[in-house]
Amino acid sequence: MTKKTFNIMLLFLISFHSFAQKRGNSNRDSSLIVKLNDFGKCAPLTKAFYQTSGIAPMYITSAFYFVSNDKTGFSFIPVNDKVFNYDYFQKYIYPNLGRGDSVKLMVKKYFVNKKEILVATKIEKIE
Repeated sequence: MTKKTFNIMLLFLISFHSFAQKRGNSNRDSSLIVKLNDFGKCAPLTKAFYQTSGIAPMYITSAFYFVSNDKTGFSFIPVNDKVFNYDYFQKYIYPNLGRGDSVKLMVKKYFVNKKEILVATKIEKIE
């Protein structure tokens, strides 16, 4: 095997390994439309979540609650307090919370132990 072939194979293996690592633990920005029922204290999250996301536990203190897809209970989306637009939320969303109005949540998707966890980073009113 030539040195050039070896270097190409090595580069390929490193790239493949890097891609595989990022794919399993990466975060992605996304948005979703939800009808919120409540806003309150966040349920505990795992240590693996904080390690994967890089978000300090002190910045995940609250969450949005909504009826789950199977309509048997509530699901929640934690809020990243460090980047969330609380001024806008307090002025335009919170006073009308629980009326059944839909809102647009900007979220980051984190994959922790093959499970997707959404974290809210911004909220917008739907006109």
